[in-house]
Amino acid sequence: MSSNLSEGLTADSLEHLVLPLISVDEFESKIDDRRCIVVGFYVLDKDPAEDLSNFIDMSSRQVLDTEVSPAPTPDGYYMVFVEFRRNNQFPEKLIEILKVIKNLCAIDLDRWQMKCIGLEKLIAVNDANIQENVILDESEIPEISEKETKEETLKEDLEFWEFATADQVKIEESTITFYKNNQPYEYNIINDEVSGPVNLTEDTNANMLQKLLGPSYNVWSIDNYIAVELGDKIKVLKTTN
Repeated sequence: MSSNLSEGLTADSLEHLVLPLISVDEFESKIDDRRCIVVGFYVLDKDPAEDLSNFIDMSSRQVLDTEVSPAPTPDGYYMVFVEFRRNNQFPEKLIEILKVIKNLCAIDLDRWQMKCIGLEKLIAVNDANIQENVILDESEIPEISEKETKEETLKEDLEFWEFATADQVKIEESTITFYKNNQPYEYNIINDEVSGPVNLTEDTNANMLQKLLGPSYNVWSIDNYIAVELGDKIKVLKTTN
């Protein structure tokens, strides 16, 4: 593993900006929770968080992915999420990373502490503690059943539509129905990626859906589809008729 500093960074340039604390296996993986362990670093501002993320990404072939949280924690820290393969080499790989980033944040290995699921207190980061408190064998992580997956998807969908001004929202498989004054308005839920030119002219179907959903949502048409935006999430629908 290379310990050279990446371009634009100097030794100790993140000193006092990175907490000597990591979260281990508490956050969901973007790749696969069974195969991956997510380690979270706490950084005082977004720019140094980006610097740390880029440095780890460029300095190590041991990590699968790095990402900075889009917003700070309630305590004001940006998280740098680093994904590792879940296996017996994880303790060694994590400790190697901590040794390398000492060049940036001036934190000696014996100062690092970690949070793990099921532990109320912080513990020192060392091989023995990682082995004892982190699941390293992916076969010990239970697989999510198809039923649980569907239930989780339904929960996420209902949360997306909870701000709709329609009287009722009902989801069944790939169909969503909005009720207004006892009148049903049915749409197909499109889970495939949709691309195409945005229709900037008046669209009757998009206008109707906008009225059903209210001001919390932005609605526009893309070819024969209707895109609905809420915050940073987008759902795509299509009229059933």
